[in-house]
Amino acid sequence: MGKLRDFAGASVKAMKASEEVLGANLQQLRMSCGLNQTELGRRLGVSLQQVQKYESGKDRMAASTAFRAAETLGVEIGALFEGLKTGSRRRGSKNPKSPVLLVPLNAGPRAAASRKSELIDLIRSYQAIENASVRAAVRQIVRRLAAEGSASRKAGRAGAGGTHAR
Repeated sequence: MGKLRDFAGASVKAMKASEEVLGANLQQLRMSCGLNQTELGRRLGVSLQQVQKYESGKDRMAASTAFRAAETLGVEIGALFEGLKTGSRRRGSKNPKSPVLLVPLNAGPRAAASRKSELIDLIRSYQAIENASVRAAVRQIVRRLAAEGSASRKAGRAGAGGTHAR
């Protein structure tokens, strides 16, 4: 009889692999946002156990649930599907995709497009640094600058009676 086939002609094995990629991306994004499975489940309107099944690839996620997950995690819905093989890649493409680390750009929905572009540029520039000790120094500098900026914002709010204009 051959391979089992689903409604669209895709093998069950390929569909299972797709669910596993989707689940791994969901888990990576959830963790990068600092959410536990219980909190993500609450926000999606599903149980902790259901989130576990999605993340392990044991259950398929409905399109509407995937959309809510992307909104909750602050990413485009395509981020959940990053790394899935397309038909041409399955047939041995000579240009496979590079692995992608999925991290939501927490610039906020009202952030200027230029801010998002700056974040992407920063990430690309960082990735181009080959020397591990230089990358460590860059991370340390960025952390210090972020801490100083956070401290000065807090001091500014305290000096203004705890309120600030947006």
